Amino acid sequence: MNEPKIKRVVIACGAHGDIDIAVRGAAVLAARWRVPLHGVFLMDENLLRLAMLPFSRHVSLSAPELSGTLEVDELRNLLSALAASMRRAIEAAAKHEGIDWSFAERRDLPSAASGAVAEGDILVVDAGARPFSGSWRPRSLWEGAAGDLGAMVLLRRNEGGERPCIALVLDAGTAAHDRVLGAVRALAGPQDQVHVLPLGDLAADAGFREAMLRQFELASVPNVSVEHPLLDLADVRNRIARLNPRLVAIETSALGQEGVQALVANTWCDLLLVGAA
Repeated sequence: MNEPKIKRVVIACGAHGDIDIAVRGAAVLAARWRVPLHGVFLMDENLLRLAMLPFSRHVSLSAPELSGTLEVDELRNLLSALAASMRRAIEAAAKHEGIDWSFAERRDLPSAASGAVAEGDILVVDAGARPFSGSWRPRSLWEGAAGDLGAMVLLRRNEGGERPCIALVLDAGTAAHDRVLGAVRALAGPQDQVHVLPLGDLAADAGFREAMLRQFELASVPNVSVEHPLLDLADVRNRIARLNPRLVAIETSALGQEGVQALVANTWCDLLLVGAA
């Protein structure tokens, strides 16, 4: 089993999440692989355009008296301050881990995605949004487009399952799994139990299960089980809910774009999306 050749850890943030927590987690990964850390902050021109509309207002649910007109300059200054905070957090985390770092600001998601992701990158998306009004959590633009952002995307939720458990959703109809298996090996801890959840006709074949176990054994990942084949997305979601893993790794060809987006929207632990190289 060959681990994917990670050349850079790219951390994607915006105004929605806790920048410090996201950056620290990405820096740990970059230090583990001894690669540079690169930060991308989405300034979100659409949000600024919204502030230009005459009926736009900001609303404070906890302190209604603080609600008022949404001023463009005020919002732009706030975004600039958050970007500066992310830059400082990346610099501090990189210095602490002894790795190189860089930083960029982007005005919209397409330019951010194209400028952020290159061959050999793993894109770490801060998907642990701050709660509003008690429990509601807005999804970031990064999270909503996760399936289209690159070949390897890690959604960090900073919540979800606490068990030392990883669920791996595999496309049993393809022969080459080195990329996703290597990524799981790179992220698995010594206590993690890896549950392989195969989809496809070949999943019922004993040879497939034996091949999976052999590959993990050769990669020194001992705690692996290959489960019976799952029929569809509903089966996958139900099994993940019962396992309550800390991480779900998905070979995106197994579910297709709609299935991947459904899991992104309905799964609360960390998600690793691995597509074709």
